[in-house]
Amino acid sequence: MEHERRRHNGERAANVSNQTMRQRGEQQADGGNRQCHIAELSHHVRQHHEETDGRDDHQREAVDELAHSTGPRTQHAADRAQREGHGG
Repeated sequence: MEHERRRHNGERAANVSNQTMRQRGEQQADGGNRQCHIAELSHHVRQHHEETDGRDDHQREAVDELAHSTGPRTQHAADRAQREGHGG
């Protein structure tokens, strides 16, 4: 009886642990998707500025700064999400 109770508690703890890890993985994937989306948006904004002859150089610099600051992390997050089967 005692052994069965311990086994049941162990299974319950394992299930909670697996659920927590799965939720963390989903949160990381969401973060990766957000980073990809930011990079995608900054690319479109940069394209738009090029098409409008860069009339607002200050904004272009801000977009370039954003794209540069998210670049490596974005790629890393996308690679991780793809490895974990979340797309990206």
